[in-house]
Amino acid sequence: MRFDDKVEYVESLLGYRFNNRDLIERALTHRSMGEAICNQKLEWLGDSVLQLAVSDILYERYGERPDTREGDLVRAREMFVRGDKLRALSKELQLQNGLITANGVSEVFNEKMSEDLVESILGAIFIDGGYAIARTLVKKMFKPQDWGDCINAQRDSKSELQEFCAKCALNFPSYAVVKEEGPMNSRIFNVQVTVMSISAAGAGTSKMKAEQAAASVLLEQLKNVDGIIERPTNAKSRLLELCHKMRLSPSPAFFTTECRDLSSPIPQYKCVCVVTTPTGEKITQEAIAGTKKAAEKEASHLMYISLFAYKQNQPAPAALSKVCPAPSPKVQLINYAASNNHSPVQFTVTEQIPCTFKVECAYPTLGVKGFGCGQSKKEAELNAAERVLERLKEALTQREMSDMSTDVGSDFTRAPTPSLT
Repeated sequence: MRFDDKVEYVESLLGYRFNNRDLIERALTHRSMGEAICNQKLEWLGDSVLQLAVSDILYERYGERPDTREGDLVRAREMFVRGDKLRALSKELQLQNGLITANGVSEVFNEKMSEDLVESILGAIFIDGGYAIARTLVKKMFKPQDWGDCINAQRDSKSELQEFCAKCALNFPSYAVVKEEGPMNSRIFNVQVTVMSISAAGAGTSKMKAEQAAASVLLEQLKNVDGIIERPTNAKSRLLELCHKMRLSPSPAFFTTECRDLSSPIPQYKCVCVVTTPTGEKITQEAIAGTKKAAEKEASHLMYISLFAYKQNQPAPAALSKVCPAPSPKVQLINYAASNNHSPVQFTVTEQIPCTFKVECAYPTLGVKGFGCGQSKKEAELNAAERVLERLKEALTQREMSDMSTDVGSDFTRAPTPSLT
């Protein structure tokens, strides 16, 4: 097709005749013809024109409806300006027949070239005829049902992940391109998305597609974390149990301070939760709430999610994979008393107020006692047993402690650990 024929072909497709022929010629000229005369700058302008026109049309149709949210409009606009939609439009109009390229380039008309061509033509029309004509053309290019169904279209994975994080009070996702593969005209992007130390990867022919794929995988992972959507009432005790299962020692440390804002009479409390992993790495999570208990609960919940991610990403060491997990302090005390024919260990609730238990743990034979507090009876018993165990270790001789370790280990190996109830 001759040069002039290509210009007339595109004008007939658009139903618009250019006043300035140089504009449409430049809009159709690929960069293989030279950077100085190609359509790249018009493509940059056309991208903004398309965004504005689609936003204008969507607001005209749906902006005044009370049931339409801003997020709905953002997702609807994305449907029209994304690459696959522009490629489909270019293919439907057969715009590639109007592209002006150097010899041989037209034979490899690719996806990026088709997107750029649509946008460069819009940029040229905006300069030649103004915004009103460009807006009318945008409205005509897409089918009526596209405008009618766009608000009810299914949400994309990135938007769903963003809303899920907001609902669960998690930090927002962060995306990073970790690898690019393939030739320049058909690149494959590998993207990693991270939320609360939980990561997932995805690949695609564009960064957007790779991000969507990664977001979809991470969203499913987060939904499988127990209690992530609704805060459990026993968040702190649940965290302690997870730490014992993972053989993490010492127990999580909580540091709560008041952070009153001078401009507000209402106090706020900041709780920092710190857990040390077997490799010595410290995992830290913090939360701010109106009370100390609420701050500790929120920090415990966030730490539970972080440890869940750590547990998923850290395989069990070979030396530990064939042995039973370490018994809890409560189980150690009970097993030691039974193996030495001592009186049973006694647990007594000495104080109970809403959301707080105080328990006394007594080892009658040796006259050792200890107290523990917690948001549940189970947590309080666990803390009290830990204190008694520490005092027993101080009171007993090194030989007795060695016997205790042997007895507890053998007993625990023969029988599975009972639940801490």
